[in-house]
Amino acid sequence: MGRPSTTPTETAAQAADLCVRLAGANGLHPDWPLERHLRDEWIALVDEVAQWQPAAWRASVRWLRWLPSLPLLQKLVRGGRPPTWARNDPWLGRVIATEPALRAAALAATPLRPLRAVFETRERDAAAQWLVQWRASWPREAAAARA
Repeated sequence: MGRPSTTPTETAAQAADLCVRLAGANGLHPDWPLERHLRDEWIALVDEVAQWQPAAWRASVRWLRWLPSLPLLQKLVRGGRPPTWARNDPWLGRVIATEPALRAAALAATPLRPLRAVFETRERDAAAQWLVQWRASWPREAAAARA
């Protein structure tokens, strides 16, 4: 038999980390559920990790901030109704509050502007557009090596 996926010590460490992440969630406004809090924690963590990277890689790492926003963005692209809490999202809330025909322009006024094409073209896959932008942000040497 193989090694268990996590040891008791690893499990305890993961639980402790989750407790730390959730500690600030007690005072959340009822319209900002746990998901909003965790998104904020994710962005802070990505920003911290980006600072540890060589300067050439920081933009690529920072682009990871937006991964949790992709399902919500995809829902908007398909004309779906966003959850109530999303109206308070500091970036996508502006897009949600805009008429569907004007959402590309609203998205262009946010850090997610490279994804505006999902509202403007037939390429309506937010994850695919995110990946194109992420790869474009790689340092030249890394992009050439992966090509």
